Parts: sequence; structure tokens; C-alpha cells
Amino acid sequence: MKLFGFEFGNTSKKEKSIKEENQKVPFEQKGGKFPVITQTDKEWVEMSFKGFIETYGLPEKEKAQVLFDKKFFPKSFSAEKLTIPNLIEDLSRLLELDANKIDFVLEKDISDAYGIPYSAENINSSETMITEDGYIICIPNELTKRPNGLLLSLIKEFIRIRLIEGNSGIEQEDDLFSELFIYLTGIYFGFGVIFCQSIISGGYSTDGMWETKWSYVSPMPKEVMTYSLALYCGLVEEENFEWKETVHPTIKLQFEKAMEFLEKYPSSLLNPVELKAIRLIDKSYQEYDKNKFDFAISLLQESLTLTNDSITQIDIYNNIGYFQMRNGDFEKSVTSFEKAIELEPRFGNANDNLAYVYVKLGQLEKAKHYLEEAIATENNELAYHYRNVALYYAAKEETEKAEEYFDMAFREAELPVDLLEFDYALFLFNQNKEEEAMKYLKLAIEKNEPEATEHMKEIKK
Repeated sequence: MKLFGFEFGNTSKKEKSIKEENQKVPFEQKGGKFPVITQTDKEWVEMSFKGFIETYGLPEKEKAQVLFDKKFFPKSFSAEKLTIPNLIEDLSRLLELDANKIDFVLEKDISDAYGIPYSAENINSSETMITEDGYIICIPNELTKRPNGLLLSLIKEFIRIRLIEGNSGIEQEDDLFSELFIYLTGIYFGFGVIFCQSIISGGYSTDGMWETKWSYVSPMPKEVMTYSLALYCGLVEEENFEWKETVHPTIKLQFEKAMEFLEKYPSSLLNPVELKAIRLIDKSYQEYDKNKFDFAISLLQESLTLTNDSITQIDIYNNIGYFQMRNGDFEKSVTSFEKAIELEPRFGNANDNLAYVYVKLGQLEKAKHYLEEAIATENNELAYHYRNVALYYAAKEETEKAEEYFDMAFREAELPVDLLEFDYALFLFNQNKEEEAMKYLKLAIEKNEPEATEHMKEIKK
């Protein structure tokens, strides 16, 4: 589905502001003022959360915080000893990842050497490598001796994988700033309590001759972490905070101040009318996935009456047009896409969608115009764009160019592209390549595309 999308790739400037200690937004209380979060960091958190909402949808209402217990980590708690394979299975389920694509290796470093004194920072950080078959998490062997450190390290790497899988555009540099973004994403995915429990940790061991001391301090300041957690609690409308007793008293107090702060200075993200609009949008996506296009459109139209957010309105108009297009209502979809483009002329996806519709309507000059507009924005999805260009050349009976762009679309597509196989099948049918066309038509049917199913019925008649 071609949604408005949010660019996660350029967050470093906002993340660097975490280091700034000026511009504190004061929370007034008896006896003075309590610094909750800087204005700059507050904007960074809320901007990022808005992006998460647009990309991943609103968290489920009253969704429970993820805790390290048998409810959320059943596989890990079914064994006497905490093991990495069990943690991988539990985290894969929690973050909706394929556990079969994730492997690990244990790596030794100076901390494994006995009798060698050393002092080092960040030597026990895991690292994820992308392979052809999935991912390999390189885990320091020392972490296997520290269950809390192992859990925290794996959670962060799984969040990183989840971001990669979602094509978020986050840079995979293991520096402070990407770590901040990993933490913020993890809070949005429900891991905020575990992060708060681990904001500062340490330990000591000795064998009578050598002693080992370790400590961990989160790169995210407690003010930012607790404000982010409070904002998440507001999004899911959480009312039960029994978990507060599991965090350090200082973190508990900071969280309570953040909650009071949000009550006194409400974030626009917590506007109940806007939240209702977003939940309707999320529901429309679910109905769209069931091919219930009319119902999905009605949900979007209702959400449009609620929201005053211009970006959300653009998103809604584009998706109304997209659902209308999938429903075969091309004329209506033109109007919807035009409204989205009127609000944001450089909205690449809406321009591409409108080009697709004009090809289907046989208005090739208009289609060409919007194809050029789409690519000029530099923010459209290339796999969809190449599919549309291929259809444009196919309509002009320039079959070689059409074939070239279909091939480019298939090669560019990292995720399924709506109607690509179906449209290619129609192109092949027109070339009298029926055997190959049937292969792609069946692939489209496997994707549950009703257009393909209806075409197959027509063939069988």
C-alpha cells in the first residue's frame, strides 16, 4: 500500500539535541520547578512518535507494557536457565519477526581473558550483521554471564532488525545517536519499562584473586526516557501502573512528573479526537487488507471529518484515492489524489497513483505529466513508479520499453508491489504469451488481489 510514509533517515540533528541542557520546560510544583525535558528534545520525541504512528500504526488501546515475565517471555521462562535461542524466539514473536532468519554467534574479547587487568567502555555491546538469509547477531561471550545485560542487548538488536525489516531508513551506525533512536523506537514498541529498569545497572564478582566490576548507563537521559514512556502510556490510554514499583525510585518520580506535565501541557499527539481519527485510519487498513474497499473508504471519510492535522489529511486523501482505485472507481480516485496533491504538490506517491489511474483511463498525456512530477519529487517508491512507467509504455504499444520497466519494477521491489504481477500478466496476455501470463496471474491470486481473481473467472468462462 502506498502510504504517506515518514522519513526516519535524518534524525541525527534532533538526537544531538539530547546533549543540550538548556531550554528546560519547567514543571511547576510546590517548592520550586522540576525539569522534565528540554523543549528541543520534547519536539524530537513527539516528531519521532508521529512518524512511528504513520509508519507502524497507533499502538493497541490499553496495550500492556512488555515485562520480563512468563507472559511475554514464555519460552525463556519455560527453561531453568536463560538461553539465547529462547530469547530469540520470544523477541521474534513480540516484534513480529521470523525467528528462522535470525542467528547468533558468541564472540570473545579481552573480558574473557583471565589474569589480564583491563579497563574498557562499550566492549559488551552486541552487533547485528545482515546476511543473504537474514541476520546474525554477534554477542559478546561476557554477556552470557549477565542475564540482564544479555536481555537488554538483544532487545536493542531486535528493535534494530525490526527497523531494517520495515525499511525505516535508519542508519545502521552503532553510535550514540542511533542508539538513542533504538531506545525511542523500543519505547514505542512497548519495551519502555525494561529500558527504565536498566537505565543504570552494574555489578561485581570475584574469585578470590581477581575481581570484575561492570556498569551500564543508558545513552538516553532519564528525562527523555520517562517523558517518552509517559507519552506512550497516553497513546495506549494505560491506567494501570503497577510496574512503577519495579523501577528505581528516582525513575518512578521522574515518570510521575512527566505524566503530570502531559496533563498540564497536553501533547497534540494525545488529542482524543485526533487519536480517534488515527484509530479509524488503522481500522481502514485492516479492512483494506480483507479487500473490503467500500468499508475501508467509509472509515477514512469519517476520519477526515475528525482530524485537523494537514499531514494526516494528505494521508487520508491519498488512501481514499488508492482504495477507490482498487475498487475500480477510477474517476472518483482522480479527485481524491488531486486533493492530496493540492495539499502537498511534492507528494511523490500521490502523483504516481494519479499517473497509474490516468494510464488505466487511457489519458496518456496526463499520465506522463504525473509520472514526471512523481520522479521529480525524489520521494516516491521506485518499484511502483517503474510499474507505472511500464504500463504507460505498454499503452503506447512500446513493448520493449514496457518490458524493460517491468523488469526494473520486479528488481526494485523489496516488498510486494500491489498489482505488479497482475498488470504484468495482462501485458503478457496482450503479447499472446499465455503460459507465462498465467504464471503471473496465479501469483497475483496468491497475493489475494481480487482483480486477478475476477480475471481468472473471466478466462474460465
